[in-house]
Amino acid sequence: MVTMLLLFSSLVQGFSSSVVSIFMNGELALQPVEVAQYWAYIGCMMWFQPLLGYISDAVVVLGEKRRPLFVLAAVLNTVIYAVYSLFPGATGSFTRFVAWSMVSQLCTMGLYIPLNGLVVEVGRHDAETVEESNARMSVIMSETMVWRSMGSLIGAVLHTCLIAFLSVRPLLGIAGLLFLVLVPIVGFTPRHLFLRPSMQDGNFCSSIANAGWMLWSNSDVRNLRRDGVCFVLLLAFVFVYTMMPDASSIYYSYLYVVFQFPNWFYSMNGCIAHLGSMAGAYVFSCWTNRRARQEACGGTRMSVFFIFMMGSVAWAVGYVSNLLLCTGFITGTLGISAAVYVPVDNFFTSLVARFAFMPTLIMAAEHAPKFFEATAFEVFSVASMGGGIVSGLLTGCIAKGLRITRTDYSQLWALISVSIVARLMPIFLAYLLPERRASRGGEGHLDDAVVVVGHEASDSSVKADGATPWTWVT
Repeated sequence: MVTMLLLFSSLVQGFSSSVVSIFMNGELALQPVEVAQYWAYIGCMMWFQPLLGYISDAVVVLGEKRRPLFVLAAVLNTVIYAVYSLFPGATGSFTRFVAWSMVSQLCTMGLYIPLNGLVVEVGRHDAETVEESNARMSVIMSETMVWRSMGSLIGAVLHTCLIAFLSVRPLLGIAGLLFLVLVPIVGFTPRHLFLRPSMQDGNFCSSIANAGWMLWSNSDVRNLRRDGVCFVLLLAFVFVYTMMPDASSIYYSYLYVVFQFPNWFYSMNGCIAHLGSMAGAYVFSCWTNRRARQEACGGTRMSVFFIFMMGSVAWAVGYVSNLLLCTGFITGTLGISAAVYVPVDNFFTSLVARFAFMPTLIMAAEHAPKFFEATAFEVFSVASMGGGIVSGLLTGCIAKGLRITRTDYSQLWALISVSIVARLMPIFLAYLLPERRASRGGEGHLDDAVVVVGHEASDSSVKADGATPWTWVT
């Protein structure tokens, strides 16, 4: 049922996002400036992700956590999309539409954030050592992205099929019904996955105090291998890793302007991109599966440096495929039609981009302390999205300096070349990242772990509940 939940929630999110994009540009006919403002307002909602993550982790209703937030978010989004569909006056002005959309975005976050925390908990369940937990976590997070990419692909295909027969308002109503279908799916998901562990403090205020104590007691900067310090350093690295210039957005604008393919071609290209993302997650899953088997047999644990080095190289290689087209090597030298090459290029670049992004998800999952899985995961998510915003600003500045315009893409090759070099730069920083103490031999056994509960150290056998929080040494 967890797999079904991941698949269908991604389907609904992808479908609803596509419909809203057409709704904005079609029926509402927003001006370009308004579209830019809209996405800026929606982007600001990312700062609420850690808060929703903490609500998912700490708020318990009828003995369950995560599921109440998921159900509430699904029901509220059903209502919002019903309003979109049935009451045109509710979206009659730009201000009202943005207000509804911001609430809807919060609800959408309330769907995937609890699932992030749930996946991390599943990855730790029944693990006897932190090393085993981390290996299983990598595999499960990779497989999770395979299912989510598959759901997004199905949503894109469904949208492509229905848009040919229905107007946008009925599609908004269908999106609302799809959100409602999530409620029985999560209702049939086994209850034990959402139960509050016996070790977790059920008091919300006490939980906040414990979270602050955990962070403070593990943030001794004199020891760079303390788990709290590693968490902060990796957080900063993820920001740098994702803030490098990214020529892909301008490259796709180049495809629209220069080649002028029909609309169905771009729609098909979007589906191919989802296929590429799914393939990238699958390749990463196979790689981490092999890593987990090696570690289970006593092999050397893969270092943080090697994981991010592979991601950086993959990201850089993806740009080479774009470079071959914009320099004319494909269409001029090889004589291959752009209509043939672009889908292949799109599949490949989506594959390597997903592969390159997966290390950030793995690090977020592996460094999330017990009972605060969704919170820590969303802090990493905010860091990566913040890096993405800086990346967009840097790319825009470089493109302006190169005088790239809609009528002149002659310097696009230079922008792509800069992106290739920039994506390789984090490798040197990754080499300096410390490994967690729990990642080294002899210090990760869960049965002997000492955990902090209510500011008091107590020995606890936690094999039944999975991995411990960050291990404290005082």
